[in-house]
Amino acid sequence: MRVQNKDTDMIIHTVGKFGCDGSLLAIDPCYEDDNDGAIINNMKEGTYTAHIIQHDTKKDWGIRNTELLVIHDDYKVNDIFEMLWGHHGEIGVDGGIAGFIKPSVKRDENFNDQAYHMASAQRNHKQAGTLNGGVFSSSGYGDGSYDVWEGNHIDKKKNGLLTKCAAKIHFWEENSIFLDFIKLKNTKDEDLPLLIEVIRSKLGKEELERRLSELN
Repeated sequence: MRVQNKDTDMIIHTVGKFGCDGSLLAIDPCYEDDNDGAIINNMKEGTYTAHIIQHDTKKDWGIRNTELLVIHDDYKVNDIFEMLWGHHGEIGVDGGIAGFIKPSVKRDENFNDQAYHMASAQRNHKQAGTLNGGVFSSSGYGDGSYDVWEGNHIDKKKNGLLTKCAAKIHFWEENSIFLDFIKLKNTKDEDLPLLIEVIRSKLGKEELERRLSELN
């Protein structure tokens, strides 16, 4: 799927599926110590589908991966806009690649080589792929610190019961904000308060109000 305007060109690819037994580790695969990543516990168990969001910077740096999203197969991609998202922390990237994997998976030199090969832009236009119980992606804009978010589905029929069923790594914050605002323009009135709160958590109150005024 592509989302385009005069300045940007967003491309959303489905990468593949992997299993989760209740915990996901967000990490650069070159790190052997789980403490170098961020472990998200109490995830809904089952099969997850990974998606990569790419941004075509056109004249600047070409196509870059800007967000890695994983979501439980009981939910659709569009459900992420109605979830309650919480900032889980940051992870450091030294090898230009990061992703989600079961904490129990051993990451040795051979595993790391496979992950880097799979996410190479020269070999794979998605710059991402699933591997041995997880998914890895090019970090798009190189090494650095990147935000990890966890998504909770809100069951309105069960008094707002929260189910942790999604997670994402932002390699470039503006891209995710852009997609949220695309949804904001088309969402139903009764769903606006929750979606606005999700965006406020990313932007801050003043920046949110400025951007909302631009939509009118």
